[in-house]
Amino acid sequence: KQWYQRRVPSTKNQSYPGKCNTGEYVDSVNGGCTPCRVRTYSLGGVDASCASCPAGKTVLEGKGGSEKDCTWKPCSGGYYLDGTTGCQLCSKGSYSAGGRVAECTACPTNYTTNGIAVKVEDCLFDPGKVVGIREYGRGGHSS
Repeated sequence: KQWYQRRVPSTKNQSYPGKCNTGEYVDSVNGGCTPCRVRTYSLGGVDASCASCPAGKTVLEGKGGSEKDCTWKPCSGGYYLDGTTGCQLCSKGSYSAGGRVAECTACPTNYTTNGIAVKVEDCLFDPGKVVGIREYGRGGHSS
């Protein structure tokens, strides 16, 4: 784990009792409690620094009391959020606007994708997926 200590003017806890709240660390320079930065957390108490959230996760400034408070960052378009592993690319033939959606949406029948797709309009017609159509002269009726 990576630890950070913030050395900027503090938002001092005027009632500093020698222990800080969760999401804060003891600022030895300013003599009070200071909120942990974005993407960091602290159990509070007498912690003199804040720990970093795992890669791909974040927490708001001063809101992280433990690693459990770190949540996955929203995904970019073309990705879905897997609660265990984070953002995952949508499979071929599906799309996603991103954010915190848990699965991608399948393209309409006979349509597929070619690369990252964020909306249904990114699905392309795939003649190779069409079934049940016979060409004239190849199994079709002729006179």
